[in-house]
Amino acid sequence: MNKVRHAVVTGGAGYIGSLLTSELLRADWRVTVLDSLLFGG
Repeated sequence: MNKVRHAVVTGGAGYIGSLLTSELLRADWRVTVLDSLLFGG
């Protein structure tokens, strides 16, 4: 039986957070992304 792996990524809309989220999803992790969307261009 496979264990579900879950990660919470804060700042997921930023550069590092989005790369980390992509890699986790590619590795079959379940991902929850939190971001305030206050900063950015």
